[in-house]
Amino acid sequence: MNESIVGVVVTFNRLDLLKNCITSLKRQTRSLDQIIVVNNGSTDGTEKWLNEQQGLIVIHQENSGGAGGFHRGMKEGYEHNYDWIWVMDDD
Repeated sequence: MNESIVGVVVTFNRLDLLKNCITSLKRQTRSLDQIIVVNNGSTDGTEKWLNEQQGLIVIHQENSGGAGGFHRGMKEGYEHNYDWIWVMDDD
């Protein structure tokens, strides 16, 4: 049985770290089925960069803190019926 895995990344004003994180996630030995990025109100160009990316589920929201960002991302993963939800900050 091949279980589905989604990665949830929460970010706030750390565009360079986010870019490295997304690149690393895409290079995992066991590919993720999807990556969800919760942009917690970044003002450093993160929103623009995320909007230019393909293959990501992107959620832009007002900053709700780390826990609020993870809640939103995990909820999205749960609603898409992934078997496993892998959560991380971008750093």
